[in-house]
Amino acid sequence: MAEIFKLEGQTEVKCKADKFFEIYTCKSYLFPKICPEKIKSVQLLEGDWATIGSVKVWNYVPGGSESGKERIEAIDVDNKSVTFNLLEGDILKVYKTFKATLQVTNKDDVCLIKVTLAYEKQHEDTPPPTMYLDFVANVSKDIEAYLLKAQDKAAEDPVS
Repeated sequence: MAEIFKLEGQTEVKCKADKFFEIYTCKSYLFPKICPEKIKSVQLLEGDWATIGSVKVWNYVPGGSESGKERIEAIDVDNKSVTFNLLEGDILKVYKTFKATLQVTNKDDVCLIKVTLAYEKQHEDTPPPTMYLDFVANVSKDIEAYLLKAQDKAAEDPVS
């Protein structure tokens, strides 16, 4: 039986957990607008943007130009958790299986983003996918900036 490895990382952002979670679950089509230098495109292939079983193709740039086809495996709205299973793509050239879980929680006046990567190595000497944890942390900071800018704009232009 193959060994499944886990790698975890955390990032703090100064925005509301529900808004952050909404970007990942319901509005992932915004990623190319939020961080165009990191995520080039997101295409919906099956389902809709926010349901279990939906399939999307991402073109992104963590260390070069890569793509990946993922399926939403689980969504827990109450705990603000979503799990994606990679079906195809560049990551699977290095890892036999690759699953990412993102959980968003409020902590005082910040939001804590916890990412868990579960993966099976193609080869015994394959390194852990730390580059992807760093990538998610950097994208999280871009989402933070996007949400704070939207919040500031809403404060400047209140609806009467």
